Amino acid sequence: QAASVHPRTFAVVFMDLDHFKHVNDSLGHAVGDELLQTLAHRLTTALRPGDTVSRLGGDEFVMLLSDIGGPDEIGAVAQKILREVALPCVLEGTEVTVGISLGISIYPQDGEDPDTLMKHADAAMYRAKRGGRNRYQFFSREVDQAASERLQLEVDMRRGLSEGQFVAHYQPIMDVVSGLPVAMEALARWTSDARGPQEPDAFIPVAEESGLIVPLGEAMLRQACEQLREWRHSALSAMTIAVNVSPVQLAHAQFVDSVSDILEDTGVEGSQLAFEITESTLMSHPEDTLETLLRIKALGIRIAIDDFGTGYSSLSHLKRFPVDSVKIDRSFVRDLETDPDDRELARAIVAMSRSLRLRVVAEGVETEGQASMLSAMGCTSLQGHLYARAAGGDATAAWLHPRMLVSPAQEEGFAVAA
Repeated sequence: QAASVHPRTFAVVFMDLDHFKHVNDSLGHAVGDELLQTLAHRLTTALRPGDTVSRLGGDEFVMLLSDIGGPDEIGAVAQKILREVALPCVLEGTEVTVGISLGISIYPQDGEDPDTLMKHADAAMYRAKRGGRNRYQFFSREVDQAASERLQLEVDMRRGLSEGQFVAHYQPIMDVVSGLPVAMEALARWTSDARGPQEPDAFIPVAEESGLIVPLGEAMLRQACEQLREWRHSALSAMTIAVNVSPVQLAHAQFVDSVSDILEDTGVEGSQLAFEITESTLMSHPEDTLETLLRIKALGIRIAIDDFGTGYSSLSHLKRFPVDSVKIDRSFVRDLETDPDDRELARAIVAMSRSLRLRVVAEGVETEGQASMLSAMGCTSLQGHLYARAAGGDATAAWLHPRMLVSPAQEEGFAVAA
């Protein structure tokens, strides 16, 4: 109101901590509260006299930069906030470092009332998160359009889930020794009535942010189990399917009960499933994750660590978890033939995994050269477009039938893959 009476520019800065839940889960709520108090003090220090900061709740703060000159001056303050918050905090003997995402709206061009300015700063903050986190983003027409498009995408996804538009496709995992399929990975595919075929990179992040990953993951698991049931009385009866499980699903209170219900409904044995969980998920909530994984293992389901080498765990940490295998991330496989560093990293992951008696799957294999190198390193299984692209259930069955192994080698192969 004061700005409308005495025209001047001010900015609203919306701040969200990146992965604050990880701190609470791993170090406890008392440490989380102490961290918030420390950050509030740092924010006050970073701001100019006359600026204000308030905590909205949880890990969100809003700041008002009053009577400020323009984008350059606002950007300088935002940079100072990023620097101050990035400094490590020592809390109860533990060094903690967190990142933040900042969204900025400016009066009057981005809104002339508090609700609009807050809404636009919030939209800009989400754009900052999608852009890589630990950065700031000014509101713009592009940000507004992106927020609207994201909201519409979420609406279309909800409709798609209710109408059964999401379908599991399957990509084979191949045994290195025999060169034959030993398992399949279930991958979500979406053909929208309004949008046509959609890439997973377009809809999986929105599913995780919105919570839709829970019903989507459940739908993929149910389809995989129904596929196994369909194959029960065929030559594919012993096939194993690996299903991706997101951190949002794993943290859901009813997740394991839901898995158990699906197994009971379809009559599938847990031993025919493997769950693929990223290493960052494994290490960010270690105690809760361990308890959940033990319950999953009690159902007979195997555990694979997906995208290994891209997170911040070490193989020694895996010893405390009931893990059966690791999957080398495709980013190490892609340049294997030309990048000596990637070769050494892949070789080290394989050697350490084997020393812990873990099976090793390399994903993203596209050339015979990559396959030959990975085989020589000691990988037990390979997966990628060199062998087959993901396909629907009927096409997968047609591809599998002439390639199936026979017992007992097949049983050994399943253990290798999952």
